[in-house]
Amino acid sequence: MNTLLPVDGASLTGRERERFAARMFDSLAPKYVRLNRLISWGADERWRRTAIAAAGIAPGDTVLDLGTGTGDLYIPAYRAAQPGGRVIGLDISANMLGVADGRIREAFPGIEPQLDVRSAEATELPDNSVDVVLMGWVLRNVGDRPAAYREILRVLKPGGRFVCVETSRPGFWPFRAGNYIYCKFVMPNIVRMVGGDRASYEYLAKTTVNFPRRPALTEEWTRAGFRAVRSRPLMLGSIALHVGAK
Repeated sequence: MNTLLPVDGASLTGRERERFAARMFDSLAPKYVRLNRLISWGADERWRRTAIAAAGIAPGDTVLDLGTGTGDLYIPAYRAAQPGGRVIGLDISANMLGVADGRIREAFPGIEPQLDVRSAEATELPDNSVDVVLMGWVLRNVGDRPAAYREILRVLKPGGRFVCVETSRPGFWPFRAGNYIYCKFVMPNIVRMVGGDRASYEYLAKTTVNFPRRPALTEEWTRAGFRAVRSRPLMLGSIALHVGAK
């Protein structure tokens, strides 16, 4: 039974897309960690390690994990920022943050995770207060990317870094065709297998296929005002890591 909005979520923008994504991820939260591992064939943990290495988090840094989900980036970021650092985790899904809270407390007994329900376009954090902003498979769910970029630039300290790992599409056509087949036919069945509904797997498949390829996203970041933007393909170009600076 479809428990989400009876619309094509991938066609939504702005607040409507945010509300759709929040409801979808609330419903997927209990099985999201398993879903990630299955969809990526277990490689998502390696890609997150690559993102953390690219972020260059130092002890004492303040890190914003924007779209923290179930805490997969929060945990290694917190470890890298110690001693003396802190990680702030924001997400539009309260249920995802609930899972993250439990996982973070298990990894670091005795800490009080800094988690809150907020969007990428409105973090409510002070200007120039963050050393690193992290995003892991979040940007394609943002309803207004230009607004999110403005917010990220606002909260970053001068010289601060924005690091994002996200879906992409290979440039070499045989790889691109394989990626399309996987997103269109294989991934929906994986989402179904873990209990996701039709709206969930259609949304995930469409946003994966329609998200800008690596060169286009690099240009988008540059136009938004990030400096020294660089990127690298992962998994034959079906995933991309982007790094930019304020």
